[in-house]
Amino acid sequence: MSDRRMSSLSKGLKVLRHFVYEKETWGIREIARELGFSKSATLRILQSLCDEDFLALDRKDSKYGIGPELWRLGVALRGKENLHATAMSVIRKYADKVNEMMIFFRHSRGAVVYEGVAECDHALRFTLKLGVPYDIHRGPAGKTILAFLRPREADKIFEELKRNTSVDIPALKKAVEQTRVNGYSTASSERAQGVIGFAAPIIGPDNAFLGGVGLYLPEARYKPEDRGKYVDTVKACADEISSMVNPGHARPPRSEKTRAR
Repeated sequence: MSDRRMSSLSKGLKVLRHFVYEKETWGIREIARELGFSKSATLRILQSLCDEDFLALDRKDSKYGIGPELWRLGVALRGKENLHATAMSVIRKYADKVNEMMIFFRHSRGAVVYEGVAECDHALRFTLKLGVPYDIHRGPAGKTILAFLRPREADKIFEELKRNTSVDIPALKKAVEQTRVNGYSTASSERAQGVIGFAAPIIGPDNAFLGGVGLYLPEARYKPEDRGKYVDTVKACADEISSMVNPGHARPPRSEKTRAR
């Protein structure tokens, strides 16, 4: 992107911020003076934003106001917060049943971001920082994201990961494919030493990946015979959330490989 286009984008965002944070209607001269832009540059920005329905012109008083697309974005963002609230209400229920730490995570710019946690009662546990981006190639959450993102998005992330010579891309792709087949991922001591984790995807309309559910516990407390319990818990939790945000969601049948585990 050229410097000119970046400059236009920056100016357009400043204009939008004033409509959102200052007041909802502005005249051309008024907002140009407020932002220190020329009238001609301001007019071009306002017209472009109107073309995309982010703003709308009231021809009665020649004032610009918030357009339908900006309102729709606001509704969509509130919907994401509703997903967080919905997910955490379900996650807490399952965390109480299994008495292990469970989390809600999402994908953000090629990274894993943990957004909510339901703690357990055990004294031995570990912590994760919420809202902080973590490497996507480590841990079950990252593999779940890569497995259920749109293929084009996942491919872009793999291309970026090729720059990191410490990442074994073929092994990661194999693990991601297994996650896609099984409908869940598991990993041990990848994100944190001595911690085993399980993760499953939250799937929305049109099979869109919305986020995921993770279950984590210290290896010292993990018993191999309980593996099925943890897998069932994380998948059932993710499926329940998926069904709440997408009533048409149905759990895909397990593969023979998964049944055999």
